[in-house]
Amino acid sequence: MIPCYAVYFWWLRLAKKERAANSLLLVLIFVGSVVGYESTDAFFHDHGFQPFRWKQMFSSFVKYVAFSAFFVAFYYLKKTIKQQQKIQAINKEKDNAELNAIKAQLTPHFLFNTLNSIYADALKVDHSLAKTILMLSDNTRYFLEQGRQMEVSLADEIAHIKNYLALQLHRLQDKIRIDYREDVENNRLTIAPLLLIPLVENAIKYTSMLSGNGHLISLHLSEQAGQFRLMCCNPRKVHTEEALNEQWRKSGIGLYSIKKRLALLYPNSHSLQIDAKPTLFKVNLTIQLC
Repeated sequence: MIPCYAVYFWWLRLAKKERAANSLLLVLIFVGSVVGYESTDAFFHDHGFQPFRWKQMFSSFVKYVAFSAFFVAFYYLKKTIKQQQKIQAINKEKDNAELNAIKAQLTPHFLFNTLNSIYADALKVDHSLAKTILMLSDNTRYFLEQGRQMEVSLADEIAHIKNYLALQLHRLQDKIRIDYREDVENNRLTIAPLLLIPLVENAIKYTSMLSGNGHLISLHLSEQAGQFRLMCCNPRKVHTEEALNEQWRKSGIGLYSIKKRLALLYPNSHSLQIDAKPTLFKVNLTIQLC
């Protein structure tokens, strides 16, 4: 039975190229097992003078091949059952994903309808409030719709950032000032959606908790020859940040998550430098987009 076990537990589990390379060894195992069995049988039993025992050897060889064929059939039957189970599991996951996608489409639809209704009512009372609601609606739409894409144009991502800055300036009023500069040669390049906004969001978040008004946030975006750069600089106060409660601290996207996403999306084509000083926080991000 040694050849049968060799077929089932060793040869069939090899890759196709490895099987071809080890076929000769498998044949030698078969021949060696036959010769070994017949030699042992001849040694312990007296069958008279039979020089080569060709018939017995051939019979044993056929038996090994037949048993091995059974093992092969059993192996592929087992493999087919596992593949069918895997396909069923994938189909089930696909059905669940489609159901979740339908649910996900219903939620934004309801949200946009609600925001549009509020916007229509706000127009009758306060045009400034209506403008804020419209900006919020645009930000939410981009987050829910474009955020699902693998890539978006650099123009769309930058437009989303500018819309977010406008919304925050309207909300915080005199609390912050923003030095925004943009020098992009080719805004048709593509980039992963919502990759840049967490850096801007964190700058706004930690600046908004400072006392006083007129705090300056610098945001410079540039692109040249496919290399995109973001520089974001905001004032900070370490003691004030340490006093934050844990829930507020976790309300944004941490730098660890940003680093992890960059490592997955642009493993060998990005650079993230962070300079955290007691009164200043500066981020320099470089991504090679093409």
